[in-house]
Amino acid sequence: MNPEALAKARSATLQTLERLAALADRAGVSGLAVELRGATSRKLAEDEVQLVVVGEFNRGKSSVINALLGAQVLETGITPTTETLQIVRFASESTKTRRADGALEVGWPAPILEARTMLVDTPGVNDLSEQRAEITYGILPRADAVLVVLDATQALTESERQFLSSRVLRGTRERLLFAVNKADRLDAGELGEVLTFVRRHLEALVPDPLLFPISARQRLEAIGSGQALRPADSGEDPDGFIALEAQIGRLLAEDRPRLVVDHAVSGGLRAAAYLREALGIRRGTAALALGELEAKVARLHAELEVTVQQLRGFEQRIRDECGAAKALVRGDLHEFSAAFQRVLPVEIDGVDADDVQRYLAPFIEEKLREWVEREGERLAVRLEALAEEIVALANDEVSRALGAVARELGPEVGKVDFQVDSLKYDASVFALGAFGTTLLFFARGLAGGLLALATPIVAAVLRARLGKQIKDQARALGPEAIAKATGAIGPKLDEAIDDFAARLGAFIVEAGLRLRQAVTEVLERALSDRRAGAQSEESVRAQVDTEVAEVAEVERALRALRDGLWASSTD
Repeated sequence: MNPEALAKARSATLQTLERLAALADRAGVSGLAVELRGATSRKLAEDEVQLVVVGEFNRGKSSVINALLGAQVLETGITPTTETLQIVRFASESTKTRRADGALEVGWPAPILEARTMLVDTPGVNDLSEQRAEITYGILPRADAVLVVLDATQALTESERQFLSSRVLRGTRERLLFAVNKADRLDAGELGEVLTFVRRHLEALVPDPLLFPISARQRLEAIGSGQALRPADSGEDPDGFIALEAQIGRLLAEDRPRLVVDHAVSGGLRAAAYLREALGIRRGTAALALGELEAKVARLHAELEVTVQQLRGFEQRIRDECGAAKALVRGDLHEFSAAFQRVLPVEIDGVDADDVQRYLAPFIEEKLREWVEREGERLAVRLEALAEEIVALANDEVSRALGAVARELGPEVGKVDFQVDSLKYDASVFALGAFGTTLLFFARGLAGGLLALATPIVAAVLRARLGKQIKDQARALGPEAIAKATGAIGPKLDEAIDDFAARLGAFIVEAGLRLRQAVTEVLERALSDRRAGAQSEESVRAQVDTEVAEVAEVERALRALRDGLWASSTD
């Protein structure tokens, strides 16, 4: 689709969404109208695209962005340096501004930013700080394209595979690019093996993954030394960035405008389905006398309140199940700690004193990390099962409440598909973020960070001079170091599970509150109109039929716009 056709499609989509918002206002569904005129239409009108860069910490995300920008714009380092989102937009000169939400906005005069493109640097997804990981998850659904940065020297770790297979990223799989950074650290044969391995595993998640071996270090060194970068048609690409930049350019210049419009069309279609549901409720009230309508509305208010209270009741069940999970984890941790303390002196006896000094701390850290990773995976499975069970129960409650609406207001409502599965989808995405950010991706950072608590004890061994003294101190102090580190792990895992329980419970209750507000809004509008005596039954039905027909027309227009967007990739 050429630029002129895309511009027409964008304009037509904005007009269609505004028409749908006006219909929502007329139907009394003001919340829906606000949503349509808000983020959905604003993003489409601004036509700004987001290329979000994600990956585990120390993969070189910030360095890759700096290489794309052509300068050392963002801070880099071997420890997690990105605590909040860093959003880079085009500016004629360098600027930095801290937003109210904590994000850092950076202005920079880079060619890649000129076409209303912004680069978003995110915190590492397996960072020990849960807040940083949640920031990453929050930005992904709004991304127009996602660049996943991997490390050629340790490409596609288990936590990276977990991240990529998550439901959060499945929604963006057609917009994924993969940069295998630090490719310069391997020879050609090693790099080929790594790329084959990565591609094989990615193909199970993403059809035909776009994979680019790069070296941000080489690119930045070339920029810093003033070397002229090779043109794209030179046939040479020593640092891999020519191929990556070309693909980013194609994605943002060609596919991206379609995706922006397509996202808006999808939002419009969901809104139209919701509006049809609201109109079905409105039509169901038309034949009722005022007194009968008031009685039914009162009963439905009570029914909706029961639903909210029932969903609130799930919070206690969540707390109970999570309490059992904490007890199980604590038991596992106690057994592991005791066994490790028993085995460590035997391990020390089997090696010489120099190896004890050299490897005691890394050995303890490795075993702690292995346990946390294994336990975290088991715990994640348990919590995911709990989340799915609670979501299923919540959906049953939602279905029951909507069934009550249909029974009270007659067969007209029964024809409406209330799409209660949307709650299941939203909750499943939430659940992944809730336990994924707290458990799956922080295991390595957790074990390494907590080992610091045991460091003074281990250091006492390292200060010893004589072989026998070294081993004696290691046998005496090693178990103490283990006990201290594992003693600190327990409360952290408890905190993660408690936080999961609180957020899952709050999410389910919020779903009930949203349902009550949505249905109540329509019922109160119908009751207000009836009390005003403005319309007869026939006029209400005629008006609703007209509005339903208009909604159907809007839906047809939106589907036609979508078909036109993707009808051809060459016209």
